[in-house]
Amino acid sequence: MRIGVDAKCFIGNMTGVGNYCFNLLKELVTIRPDDEFYLFAHKDFALDLKHCNKFVSKGPISKSGIIWLMAQGPGLLKKYDIDVFWATTSLLPPNLNGIGTVLTLYDFVWRRYPSTMPFLFRTALALFSKRSIEKADRIVSISNSTAAEVHAYYGRIPDTIIKPGVSPMYAKRSDQEVSAVKAKYNISTNYNLIVGTLEPRKNLDAFLRAYSDLAESSDVDVPSLVIVGGKGWSNGNLLTRLQRLEQRGLVHRLGYVPEEDLPALYSGATLFFMPSLYEGFGMPVLEAYSCSTPVVVSDIPALHEACCEHALFHGTSYEGIYDMLELIFRGKIVPQQPVTSLVDWNWQSGAKMLSIAIDEAAAAR
Repeated sequence: MRIGVDAKCFIGNMTGVGNYCFNLLKELVTIRPDDEFYLFAHKDFALDLKHCNKFVSKGPISKSGIIWLMAQGPGLLKKYDIDVFWATTSLLPPNLNGIGTVLTLYDFVWRRYPSTMPFLFRTALALFSKRSIEKADRIVSISNSTAAEVHAYYGRIPDTIIKPGVSPMYAKRSDQEVSAVKAKYNISTNYNLIVGTLEPRKNLDAFLRAYSDLAESSDVDVPSLVIVGGKGWSNGNLLTRLQRLEQRGLVHRLGYVPEEDLPALYSGATLFFMPSLYEGFGMPVLEAYSCSTPVVVSDIPALHEACCEHALFHGTSYEGIYDMLELIFRGKIVPQQPVTSLVDWNWQSGAKMLSIAIDEAAAAR
């Protein structure tokens, strides 16, 4: 079988969606050694997997990944005689008659918090999501939370739920490894950690206001905050606030870091925070869990699911965040130690479920 993959998520520094798809694809290639995999994108990418052929379509129309997918996708898939197409970025190109399709859905930010997304992407999702969900032979959701939204918005129940797994590299690291990574990034004190792209949905502006206001209280000891993640979009005010807090020494912003440094950064943190307004799942929570770091997250359905209820949950408003931080830093509440045995899903089992979905999509055509 020839399996086509939308590889746009592998362009540049990979974040949540890219890491999710890469880890599934890596296992999928292993369990389907007789199949051919064709990776399609509008720009070059560094991903190099055994048994995968890479096709990069360049030209004037390729500047936008969405326009490329809709305009050139159908022709490319038919040119290379693709049997099943895995749509990794929530949209199907049109006119895929005779080609089986598997559509992965992560979240509905464009419906819930449209102002937090780039205009072109949210417009494309608004225009093409309904058709994509109706036409897909099989739908994969990354969480029960997202599956419930698919059903609520479109009346279709996803065929499979494949939750993110955790790479074996995410494990508690030694004091020596933690010291080495702290020295590498010039972290000299105890710290708390946030990992995520600097975008409005992550709710960092409200979190930083609460964190800095509490730090200004003379009787409260607030550790420094290390933030890992790319610049994102629509964050001018946030970047200004971050610069001020960096000058004060309260925040240490690292930007995008190599994945191999993340386990030690997680392991060295006193607490991991994820104050998002909305998530489809929340992969960094699992990574922090696996490194034995207690987590404090916003009170939203996806994070309850990701944490298996073993976390501290706060409201998403400034007041909700401030109240929880005050309880923690005044010692009135103690974050729970992670119970890693509760996380019973992994990339191998996820790839097997995806493989079944691919076979079913092929049979549907």
